[in-house]
Amino acid sequence: MDLPANFRVSVISHFDSPLPSNVTLPVSGLPGGLFQTDLTGDGTGDGTFGSNGGAGDLLPGTNIGDFGRPFGVSGLNQRISNFNSNVVGQPTLAGQVLINNDLFTLDQLRSLGGVVDETAVLGTPTLPLAPAGAIGQAWLKTFDLGLSWAYKFKERVELRPGVSFFNLFNFANFDGPAAPFSNILDGTPGSPNGTTTPQPNDLRLGLGSGVNALGSPRVIEFSLKLTF
Repeated sequence: MDLPANFRVSVISHFDSPLPSNVTLPVSGLPGGLFQTDLTGDGTGDGTFGSNGGAGDLLPGTNIGDFGRPFGVSGLNQRISNFNSNVVGQPTLAGQVLINNDLFTLDQLRSLGGVVDETAVLGTPTLPLAPAGAIGQAWLKTFDLGLSWAYKFKERVELRPGVSFFNLFNFANFDGPAAPFSNILDGTPGSPNGTTTPQPNDLRLGLGSGVNALGSPRVIEFSLKLTF
């Protein structure tokens, strides 16, 4: 907005809904995962990836990007309860092949630890529910304001000093593309079933590698522009 006396005001604001994310099973990254955490039989979470780096299968009853869209924390707990009640202790596809070929019975697989079981990762065979007060990913809120004034030399030369405030109200923003929620349902802070308010500081948006990033803490920028 150009104002009288050569003043200029500019405003940009962002109020963005939370990013969607997956919810995946924790994996141990150890041999045997094919029978404990690889529900789909595609090799995901069977130990071949070597670490608990988010390579687990999607929680049954969910799809890619579901968390924060079709369901939130309350819907997540319903799906975790269903998993704990109906999937834990049952064979994966690989285990079912052994049963179908009369190589093992279900009880024998259970005694060998060859059924769906998160004990190797979490210390308990079941997934933890999200605690009371758990939250999903946060909205992004920011309000930027710029103010400048021009001094003109004759007709063709203009000197314009100014100041800009990025995130003027210093909103705390979390869970951006550079610092998202974890997908893994391990119950730790930053995970879909382990995050309460206030969120961990390591999930707060920062400056990144530049002087300003969308949603970072308040930044003030001074400028001097010469137009000729």
